[in-house]
Order: sequence, then C-alpha cells, then structure tokens
Amino acid sequence: MAVIIKQLVLYIYCLPVIQLMICGVLAAIVFCHLCRVYVGRRWMRICLVTVLVLWFGVVLWTTLLSRDSGRFEANWVPLRTYWIVLCGGERELLRSAFMNVALFYPAGMVCAGLFRGHFGVGIWCTMVLLALFSLSIELSQYYWHLGNCEIDD
Repeated sequence: MAVIIKQLVLYIYCLPVIQLMICGVLAAIVFCHLCRVYVGRRWMRICLVTVLVLWFGVVLWTTLLSRDSGRFEANWVPLRTYWIVLCGGERELLRSAFMNVALFYPAGMVCAGLFRGHFGVGIWCTMVLLALFSLSIELSQYYWHLGNCEIDD
C-alpha cells in the first residue's frame, strides 16, 4: 500500500501544472455538486471527516514518515524560494512551492464542506487548522532532520 501511495504522489507531482490545475477545477466542481445534492445528510459529514483524516495521514506519510533521517536543509528566510527563482535560479523551486499549495487543496475543499453555512467562522477555522498542520510538519522535519524544513512551505 505504501508503494502505491508513493507512486501516486510522484505521478501527481510530475504532472504538468496546467493539467493539475484542470484536475483541481474538475474536482472542485464534482465536490460542490455532491455537497449540494447531499447537504444535511449525516453520512455526508462522516464521509467528509473520514476523507480529511485520511488526507492528513497521506500528507504525514509523504512528508515525514516515508523519509529517512539524514538529508536535511532548513530555510528560515521568508520568500527565499521566490527570490532565488527571480534571480535566475532553479525554476523547479517554483514548481515545488506550487505543489505545496496543491497538497493542501483537497483539505481546503473538505473543510469547506464541513463548515458549510458558517462562512466567516469556516474560513478562519480552515485557515488555522491547515496552518497549524503545516507548521507541525515543518517543525517535525526540523526536529527529526527529515527533508527540507522551509518557512515558505
């Protein structure tokens, strides 16, 4: 199972950005339709919570649990990645930054479904929840020397 998840994540990471954006828009349309059709159903809320927990698990596995300790880099300078790209540096860094945003896209959609009808509160709860989750990943990468700990992420 771990090999399948790793291959799927690698496949998604290697997709052209435009294809990933099209998939994201299509997923949002399907998700909004399902939420509209099944609004108010108890099982829909249970499904959304289950999907969110599974997503947290996949993200934790890909960013922490599947990595070996050893290769480690820390970047505490905000927007450093973008500065490097603007100065003619490696453009792959820009793709990496975009993929970090794409990694949190499904959670944003699921949280929108969970907080449906509570617009202002839902947005703040989603932002705080996902910001804390992202921060915990970065601090864990720093503490256990796993991959890259970047403030830009």
